[in-house]
Amino acid sequence: MPTIPVNVSEYDMDVVAPAPVVPSPGLANQDAYSPVPASADYAASSVVLGLLGGSLGGLLRRFRHRHFLAAVTTSTESKSFKDAINDPGWRQGMHNEIRSLEDNDTWRLEPLPPGKKDLASRWVYKVKFNYDGSVERLKARLMVFSNHQVEGIDYSDTFTPVAKLETLRAFLIVAAVNNWELHQMDVHNAFLHGDLDEEVYMRVPPGFSRGKPVEVYHLLKSLYGLKQAPRCWFSKLSTTLKKYDFIQSLYL
Repeated sequence: MPTIPVNVSEYDMDVVAPAPVVPSPGLANQDAYSPVPASADYAASSVVLGLLGGSLGGLLRRFRHRHFLAAVTTSTESKSFKDAINDPGWRQGMHNEIRSLEDNDTWRLEPLPPGKKDLASRWVYKVKFNYDGSVERLKARLMVFSNHQVEGIDYSDTFTPVAKLETLRAFLIVAAVNNWELHQMDVHNAFLHGDLDEEVYMRVPPGFSRGKPVEVYHLLKSLYGLKQAPRCWFSKLSTTLKKYDFIQSLYL
């Protein structure tokens, strides 16, 4: 059987896959491996929805919701690397994930120091949808097995504060009383921006190699799955906001 190489910087995906490749079930009737914009008919119906209102508008809203649910419930996500590697869409998703992590300087490849243990990793696959139920992209996320992390060696503190509903309500009340303009922000792959203080090593992900099996990844930034990942992200966020003269409340 032929070997399928995938160029990810200097990496090669050294796996063997049978031919021909069959598209994922549930995605055969559309281009499943590239962003699919909302159709012209759906865009037109959104305009009509805004103009009609009333019972007909509610009917169109229910139809849109059911269309989205139908797409979500009929799609199929790969459960293992063995299955995903036979699908070009998931292979591209893994390619994009590795490239994104390298662009973010997430790790450094080096030999495993004596006395250190490397953590295993796995791929998690998720189909991302547009609001109209069409497939946006096939997302492959690399996660670390944290069950082998040792407290005091691989991590220390894991606690990170979370916002309470009472805090959000108080914030909105103050903004409404003062007639302030509100903005919402979403950080993509937030946990990947946190800096690691501990010395953590991870094995090369399944399917990727550089011809040097003795080398592992020395993690410089947190990855999803690490016990300290939420705390690393909160520390990065709060430190950055304070640089811009934001003040952290002591009471909310």
